[in-house]
Amino acid sequence: MSDIIAFTHKYKLDYFKLENISVLDIQNICLFLISVSSLFSFLYYYLTSSSTPFQILKQIISIHVFTDLYVTKSTDVIIHHLLVLGFTFYNYFCNVSNVDSTILLYTLIKTELSSIFYILKYWLPEESFFYNINLLLFYTSFFKFRILDYYYEIIYNDFLKILFAKYSPNNYLLISIMLTSTYGLYILNLYWFFIMNKMLYKKITKIVNINTDVMCHFLCSYIHWVNVPLSYYIYMYNPNEKYIFDMIGITCLSISSFKYHYDIYERLYDKQIENYELPNKDNIILFINDSLSIQLRSFLVIVTSYYYSQHLLLALFISGMSHVVSIYHSIINILQLFIDYDNNKDTFLSFHNIILTIPIAGDVFLIILNSPIEIAIPLLLVNIAIALLFVTEPFYKLTHFAFHLGLIAQNKYICLSNRSTF
Repeated sequence: MSDIIAFTHKYKLDYFKLENISVLDIQNICLFLISVSSLFSFLYYYLTSSSTPFQILKQIISIHVFTDLYVTKSTDVIIHHLLVLGFTFYNYFCNVSNVDSTILLYTLIKTELSSIFYILKYWLPEESFFYNINLLLFYTSFFKFRILDYYYEIIYNDFLKILFAKYSPNNYLLISIMLTSTYGLYILNLYWFFIMNKMLYKKITKIVNINTDVMCHFLCSYIHWVNVPLSYYIYMYNPNEKYIFDMIGITCLSISSFKYHYDIYERLYDKQIENYELPNKDNIILFINDSLSIQLRSFLVIVTSYYYSQHLLLALFISGMSHVVSIYHSIINILQLFIDYDNNKDTFLSFHNIILTIPIAGDVFLIILNSPIEIAIPLLLVNIAIALLFVTEPFYKLTHFAFHLGLIAQNKYICLSNRSTF
C-alpha cells in the first residue's frame, strides 16, 4: 500500500495538468470507464435480468471504437475496432431485437471486464505487490472471459446459426461480416493471449532454467507417442477397417519423431553440439524420415476421412499431388543446403516449413470440409492456434514442444472427425 501512496503523491501535482495528459492517458481513461461500466452492466443484469445497461453500453462502445480508429497507432487494436464495428453494423442493419442482441452482448461486454486489470497495470507502481497481483488477475480474467467463455458461449454454440436464419437468411454478405467479426475477435484474443504467455514465460525462465534446446528436444522425443493411445482410445468405441490407415501414419510419425529429436537431445546432452539449428550429415536421414512421416500421416488421414466418401478419388488426387510437389521441393531444398551451405543456411528452415505446411494445410481443409460442424470449428481453431505459435513464439526455445502439444489437440479432433464420417 505504501508503494501506491508514494506513487500517487509523486504524480498528484502534475497529473491534472492538461499538458501532461497524453493520448495514451485519454485512451486508458476511456477504456477504464467502459470496463467499469461493463462490470456494472454485468452485475445489474444478474440482479435484475434487465439488459438496458447493455444496450446503452453497446452504443457507447461503438462510438468509442469508431473515434479511437483515428487515434490509435496499433495495428491489432485497429483490427479489433473494425471487428467490433462489424458486430455493430450487423445488429443495426438487420435490426436485431434487444432480446437476441443481449445474448451476444452478454459475452462481448463480459470480455471487457479483463480490461479493468489491463488499464490498472499502467497506473500501479511496477514490480509492486499490487502490480503483480493485478497482472495475475488480468491473465486469469482474460483467459476466462475472452478465451473460454467466448468460445463456449458464442463460437461453440448454435446461436449464430439461429441468428442468421432469423435476420439474414441467404444474405451471404451480412453473414460473412458477422462471422468475420465473431471469429476474428476470437483469433485476435488468442494472439494477445500468446503474447501474454510470452511475457509470463520470460519471467518464469528467470526463476527456472527450462528454456534450453536440451529440454525442448527431450520433451519432443516422447510427447508424440501420446497420439497413439489417444487415437486408439477414440477409435475403439466404433471399430472400423479404415482406422488402420490413420493408425499406421500416427505410429510411423511417432517413431520417426522420437528418433529425430532424441538424437538431437543426446548430442546436446553429451556436449557434441552447443545448439541445434539445421540438419547436417549426422542426422540428415533422420530429418528426411521425420519429414516424410509427417507427409505420410497427413495423406493417410485423408484416406481414412474419405474412405467411404464418393469424393475419395478426388480427395486422394488433390492430397497426393500436393504432397508429391512438396516432397520434390523438399529434396531440392536439402540438396541446395549441402551443395552451398553458406548461401542457403539462412533460408533453409523457413522454406522447408513453408513447403511442408502447404500440403498439410490443404489436408486439414479437406478434413474440415468432411467433418460435422461441432468438430470442424474446434479443429479449425486448433490449427489457427498452432499457426499463431510460430508467429508469436510465446515459449521461445520450447515453442516447438508447444507445437507438439498442439498436434495432440489437432489429432484428437481429426480422430473424432474420422469416427463420425462414414
